[in-house]
Amino acid sequence: MQENGTSEDTIVHHTEQHAEQTTIGPPPPEPNEVSFRWSGKSVAIAVGICTLAGSFFTFTAVQYASIAQERAVVEMRIKSLEDWRTEMTQIARDNTEARIRNEEQLKNLQQGQMDIKDMLNSHMHGGKQE
Repeated sequence: MQENGTSEDTIVHHTEQHAEQTTIGPPPPEPNEVSFRWSGKSVAIAVGICTLAGSFFTFTAVQYASIAQERAVVEMRIKSLEDWRTEMTQIARDNTEARIRNEEQLKNLQQGQMDIKDMLNSHMHGGKQE
């Protein structure tokens, strides 16, 4: 095989170089050993997850504050509408009572007017006929 220019020594040497090139970085842990080393990729993923979680909770807190503020505004508006309804109900009640009083006074005035007409008619007709 030496005639082709390749030998077993050269193949082994190439495979050793290849093996050396592929094992850059820390050696892999033993199967029965737990490793707590974080690679750069793992750290980047963890930072990304923490950033997303932090932005989610920040967004949720801002949303909750906005919802709480809007709810307070709505509750204040509901209270003012209830107060307005109570006031309008009282005004309607007062107006109804006043209308009833006015109707009674009008009936009394009409009755008084009829009495006055009757008295005038009896006075005028009574004086001419006699």
